[in-house]
Order: sequence, then structure tokens, then C-alpha cells
Amino acid sequence: MELTIASKQWAIRPRDERFLSLEDVESSMLARRERSVEGTMPLARLDVRSTDLVDGDIVVSGSALTHNSFGQLCQRVGAPAGYLRKLPAEMVSGLLGYGVLHPPEGNDSDTKLLVLKPEAGQEFGELRAITSSTYGRIWDLDVVRSVQQLNSEGRWKVPSASYASRDPKRATTLYASDHDVFLFLVDDAHPIEGPDGNPIFRGFIVFNSETGNHRFGLIAFIYQRVCDNRIIWGASEVSQLFIRHTSGGPDRFAREAQPALKAYSEGSVRTFEEALKQAKQIELGKDVEEVREFLMKRGFTETAAKLSMKQAEMDGGNPTNLWDVMNGLTFYAQGIPHTDDRVAMETKAGQLLELVGKRPALVVPDAPRSFPMPAPTVTIPAVPVTAPAAPPSKITTITGKPVDDGSGLW
Repeated sequence: MELTIASKQWAIRPRDERFLSLEDVESSMLARRERSVEGTMPLARLDVRSTDLVDGDIVVSGSALTHNSFGQLCQRVGAPAGYLRKLPAEMVSGLLGYGVLHPPEGNDSDTKLLVLKPEAGQEFGELRAITSSTYGRIWDLDVVRSVQQLNSEGRWKVPSASYASRDPKRATTLYASDHDVFLFLVDDAHPIEGPDGNPIFRGFIVFNSETGNHRFGLIAFIYQRVCDNRIIWGASEVSQLFIRHTSGGPDRFAREAQPALKAYSEGSVRTFEEALKQAKQIELGKDVEEVREFLMKRGFTETAAKLSMKQAEMDGGNPTNLWDVMNGLTFYAQGIPHTDDRVAMETKAGQLLELVGKRPALVVPDAPRSFPMPAPTVTIPAVPVTAPAAPPSKITTITGKPVDDGSGLW
């Protein structure tokens, strides 16, 4: 089967979001982390203004909205972001100012803000995220550093490409933007001998968004080759770990994701080879009926069981053999339209290899927490928004009746 998640990123990332090394990604994330502060305040206290002094034209409590945070604010107040993006800034600020004072039911609680402090000479900071107060931020820097720790010997690399020497930025699979990070690395210097004698390799993908754009994800797999447009061919043994940015998200990342990456990276190539060879020798049943019952007892549908065995036969394999049935199941998974359901099926198929007792675990529960840089919550100081030296018409305050919560923060 093929995985296209990396290919889709490769196709859409602009050059300023492409990095040539993990060190370059870390440097960018570190600079951003050092300028970032987060704090919590009532939604009704957000001060929404329009100005033509910054890109985007909307300033909230002293910081300019980004494309991402504009959409989040619209969601919090129940406004259609796509439509508001087409309207004049002064009108939009009025609508959002009204919205923070009269949010939909259930959205009137405290809100957590992530602010990028202004650099020297900048009038405004950048409001990078507006989320619920229970949002548990997994910092992009921590994700990058966890990958760096397991790659101290340089074993994991960007997949090779025919054009890499003349255009390395086009070939790279290390991406980071103002709202996320995506890393795809492979170990192509240590091939694994597959059951058919052909070499296969290990790879993994890690992604995260500290601004609430999407969850943390880790996908590990073995594969046959990666083509120039970053499609991963012959992928199997797909394992996954997803962590949502809830209040317990950062602890789960420390307890599960970082140790899982380390365990996968340090897993013995010999262990993989032995497991795959044994899978080729294991029979799941005396006939297809026993195999069907075996698979259904492990959570596969009857349709998935029957079609996987049929595919095994069409490929010249044995419909009762563990390895051939696993390949049939991963082929069946390709027809599942939704990505989460498809990866879940691929993961379940890969877990059958545990029958030989030598499949390296992806998730390591209850591992000790170990991070080089904690992510404390800090209070965002009051940032008064005043019009700079410019005609008074340049900035308009439209916030509705002020709300004083007595905190003195804003």
C-alpha cells in the first residue's frame, strides 16, 4: 500500500516553510518559543479593534490577529470566518466586538491566548491562538527536540530524491510554519530483509500544532521506497499515536510520545527481520473459515476478513498465512475514504505481527517525564492599544461596554 500524507505536505509547503536540517527547525522554533507567552482571560474582556497599521487589519487586546487566530475567534463567537474575511476591517471588528460580549451558549467561558511578543520596532505583537481555557499546549519546540534526541547519531534522514543536490529545499521533508510542524524521516542505511528477500526500510512521521490547528501525531511504518514526490510505497506495519491538546495532552506527550519515538528508533533491525520471517511461517487457521473467525474475534469486520483473504489469493499468496493476510488487510484499508479510519485499520492489521511475539511496541506507557525545556504558563501583561502618530481616523475602537473582572491584567 502507499501513504500519501507526506506527499500532500510536500506539494503545498512554500519555500519559507521548508528546512534542510532538524537544527534549522529547532532554531526557528526556539526563537518563537522564547517570544511566546500564554495567559487566560474572560472572552468578554477581549478588546477588538480595526487598524490599517498592521497586516490583517484586526487587533485584539494589543496583538494582531493571524489567519489562524482570526478563524478561532470567529468560531468562539459563532461567526462565519469565510464571510467576514471579505468585509471591511472596521465592520468586522464591530461584529467581533459584539460577538465577544454576546457569544453562543457554552462559549462564554475563559479563553486562553497565545501571544508572540513584538520585536524591536514593531507596534503590535501577534495573537497566534485563541482557544478554550482547558487547552493543553504541546509546544512545537518540544516535538522537534524529542526527534533530535533520538537522532543524535544522524541515523534518521530526509528521504533521497533525484533532484536533492540541485534543489534541496524542494526535496526536504522537514516543514514548519507559524502554526505547525511536520517531520518525515527514514533510516535507509539499515535495510531489513523482508520475507520475500527484498529490502524494506523504517520510517516515521511526526506532526503537531501548538496553536490548536490540529493534534499531535506519530505514525511509524516500514516501507519499500519513497519516490520523488514523497509518496511512500509498499508501506506496512503502520502504527500510530495521536494526542489531542486537552488539559492532559502535555503529560501524555511526555509519558507516551517521547518514549515511543525512542523505542522505535532503537528497535533492533534483526528483531524486525525475525518477526517478518516468522510471520511468513504462521498459519492463522486450517482453512479460510477458521481465518475468518480468527479475524472477526480480533475486531475485523466479516467484509474485511473475506476481502483480505481474497486479495491474498489474487496476489499469489496463502489466504491462511499471517503475512499474506496482513498484506491483504492493508490493501483493503486503501479503499477506506476517511484517513483516521484507514490508518486505524492499517494499525490493527500491523498489530497481528504481535502473534510472533517480536513486534517492537510503538507506545510505551508510564514512562518518566524528561524534557529539556518546560512549558510554563505565564501571565500576559497588560498591553494598552493606543493609536501611534497617525491621523485619528487610522484606528477605531469598537468593543461594546467594557467589562472589569478585577484582575488588573488587561
